[in-house]
Amino acid sequence: MPEEEPAFAEPAEEEEEEAVVDEEADVALSVLAGAAGTVLLASRESVR
Repeated sequence: MPEEEPAFAEPAEEEEEEAVVDEEADVALSVLAGAAGTVLLASRESVR
């Protein structure tokens, strides 16, 4: 059975890292959504 970490093992630092990862994921999703929208608009324009 693996040894469990104590409950008091620097939770603030772990939460801070998670917040940074969440923020980076939000930015990445925004960039992807913007790129997808640009491609969609460009493809619609080329059809006309």
